[in-house]
Amino acid sequence: MDLYLFTQAPLEDSGALAHICEWHPHNKGWICRTRTWHVVVNASEPLDAAQMGHETTELLRFRPGVRHRTRITIDGPGSGEAIGIAVASAQKAAFRLGGAVYDPQLDALIIPLSEGPLSALEPPSPASA
Repeated sequence: MDLYLFTQAPLEDSGALAHICEWHPHNKGWICRTRTWHVVVNASEPLDAAQMGHETTELLRFRPGVRHRTRITIDGPGSGEAIGIAVASAQKAAFRLGGAVYDPQLDALIIPLSEGPLSALEPPSPASA
């Protein structure tokens, strides 16, 4: 599973990520791992015209200052815990750095209004439907 974080400023430290995991430096980014899975937050890259897909074009209508993209990946079995850490970290960083999260699995662009949970990245539970 991949998520893409689009932000106005680059993600430069793990302080902008969710603190529900212990982050360690990893290839200019960060990693949170267990024995069966790990969440990798890659280093931010400047956006260029070759990287701009439909999600970037749509995003720029709402967040015109977005200039950086960060890939967040879950390696190993995508447990609920790993997905929760990736989603919470993407949401928190997007909110703090003036950006949004793109989920290519759902083809959904989410612009967070707070650091709270991202219900748009997960289907609603039967109790809330």
